[in-house]
Amino acid sequence: MNSSQRITSLTIATILSLILAFTFTFALAQTNEGEFGDAPEGALAYPSSGIMGSFPTCTSIGPAAFIYHYPSPFQFFGPMKDYEMDGNAGSCPGFAPYDMDECFMDGDAGLLIPGSSTIVAASVVPCPGSPGGAIGPICTPAMWGPSVDIMVANLHNEPAFVNVLMDWNQDGIWAPSVQFGCAAPEHILMDFPIPGGYTGPLSGLMPPGFLVGGNSGYVWSRFTITNFPIGIPQWDGTGQFEDGETEDYLLLVDAAVSTEDTSWDSLKSYYR
Repeated sequence: MNSSQRITSLTIATILSLILAFTFTFALAQTNEGEFGDAPEGALAYPSSGIMGSFPTCTSIGPAAFIYHYPSPFQFFGPMKDYEMDGNAGSCPGFAPYDMDECFMDGDAGLLIPGSSTIVAASVVPCPGSPGGAIGPICTPAMWGPSVDIMVANLHNEPAFVNVLMDWNQDGIWAPSVQFGCAAPEHILMDFPIPGGYTGPLSGLMPPGFLVGGNSGYVWSRFTITNFPIGIPQWDGTGQFEDGETEDYLLLVDAAVSTEDTSWDSLKSYYR
C-alpha cells in the first residue's frame, strides 16, 4: 500500500469514526425526549407575594432536580401525552408563557375539576376555557370528585401509581410546611394504585380524601402517574420513571367559610 492509499484509508476511517460518533451522540440526545413537569422553576410562582418557584421541572436549573418519564405511551392523564426535551413543553428555562404543556382541557390536559389558572404578565388569570372554581375552603376536608378530579389512563396489564402534591403554604416547593390555619400534608395522595386497563376519572377509583391547606389563594399542584410506587412520604416531586406522565396546575384555595348566622331572622334581631 502506497502513501496515497494509506492517507485515503485514514481519511475514510476518520470520516466513519466521526459519523459513528455523531450518530451515537444524536441517539443519546434523543433519549432525553420524554415527559417533564411544568411548574415554574427559577421564575415567579406567586405574583401576590413575589415568591419564586423552585419546583423540580427544568433539567438546567438548580438547586432542585427534575422529574422525567421515558417516552412510553401506556400511562398518562387526559386523552394522550406528548413528549418534550425539557420542562414546560421544552421551553425551560423560560416561563413566558407558563403552562406551555397543559392549562385546562387543552391538548393532553387531564384536569377535570376545578378550573385552573396561569400567570400572564405577573398576574394570575384563568386558563382559556376554565370554568373557575376552587379546591375548597382552607382547613376543610376535600373529596375526589366534588373537590378535584383528573382523567387517568393505564393501558398496561400491571397497576400504575398516582401521587399528587399541593404547595399549600405557597413557598415555591413541595415539602413539609408551616401554614396559617392548619397543618395539611402537601403530599395529598401517595402511591394510589390504578388497575391495569383502567381509563376514567381518578375519582371513579375512590381515592382517600385529604385536608385542604391553611393558606387561601393559588397553589401549584403536581399530578404524577408512574409505573412503580414512589414509596416516599413527603415526596418532593422529583424522579425518573420508565413510563407515566406529570401534569402541573395552578389551583385556587378559598378563604374560610363564615360561621356567622346571616339569615334574615338573625339580621332583624340587631334592630330590635
